[in-house]
Amino acid sequence: MQSTARLTPRQQKELVMWGALTLLLLVVPEFIVFQWWCQLFDVRVLALLLLIVWDGTLLVLILSVHWQHLQTSQLLAELKQIKLTDIPQRLVSLPQNKDLSTIARHINQVLISMMQQAKHQQQANQTQREFIANISHDLRTPLTSIVGFLGLMEQQPQLPQQQMQKYIHIAYQKAQQLQSLINDLFEYTTTTTASIHLHWQNLDMVQMVEQLAAEFELQAQKQQVQIVTQTPAHPIIIQADTEKLGRVFNNLIMNALKYGRGARHLWLQVQDAAQVVQVTVANDGVSIDPQNQQHLFERFYQSSANGSGSGLGLAIAKNLIMLHHGQISVQSNQRLTQFKVVLPKNKHAHEGD
Repeated sequence: MQSTARLTPRQQKELVMWGALTLLLLVVPEFIVFQWWCQLFDVRVLALLLLIVWDGTLLVLILSVHWQHLQTSQLLAELKQIKLTDIPQRLVSLPQNKDLSTIARHINQVLISMMQQAKHQQQANQTQREFIANISHDLRTPLTSIVGFLGLMEQQPQLPQQQMQKYIHIAYQKAQQLQSLINDLFEYTTTTTASIHLHWQNLDMVQMVEQLAAEFELQAQKQQVQIVTQTPAHPIIIQADTEKLGRVFNNLIMNALKYGRGARHLWLQVQDAAQVVQVTVANDGVSIDPQNQQHLFERFYQSSANGSGSGLGLAIAKNLIMLHHGQISVQSNQRLTQFKVVLPKNKHAHEGD
């Protein structure tokens, strides 16, 4: 909050002393002149009035200049306390002088911007530290299992064949988990670099969604989930990178099956609009906590309820959708959890934005 500058007791005394000294320097010479003038002309009252007006005008001008000087000095003193290498902790006071107040407001705008940038940087650093801790744990867990089982087989080569096969299978599963984590890291890094290129081509969104429904049908049946497609009878052609867009919807469907606990239906809906197409992936499983919803697309974020994985899947999906000039959002309540993706049909539709 910006405060108005106030004079310190020392500055108030200094201003009073300046006023008294000014009056003294003006009154003594003028008294001598007044006496001499009165001896020459009989205009004492008029001369006295003129001198009073003159003294008052000079006093106001001198005190005004000194008042401005004090405000300038105070503003400079506050600026000296602010180190550019540190995070600003407060704003400068607003002087009563109009010009100085304008300068102070501009300075405060810069300070507010610095505070906001510092806050965002602190949040980014905290998120990165948490990610390093989480990903280190996630990488170490399968690696420890792999090393453990391989070491056990090396130390006991005479283990029964059935036991050996069991250890090999577990080690292979952990290796696949490790590979998945590493792939997520690599893919996230790729999608955040400016050098990534999309291979644009015409894509029938209806055909893609129906194909995805067929691919996940067996997995859904195993989980006793019914996949329901809601698509128009006509094709909806958009310009997109088929492979990267396929990754997005693969991730959304896999998440719905993996984390939509208690779900009995998985809806894949395609809606046609004038310039855009909307694809919705929804399920009727357990809802997502509102506090988690606002962080789902943040990099490295992992829900407390769904702590497995790298926490990069939805961040990757968001980056890929943004590269297509689209938007992705989530809505979740006790009835439905919906992920909505809106994509322009033409790749040039938002290039000027």
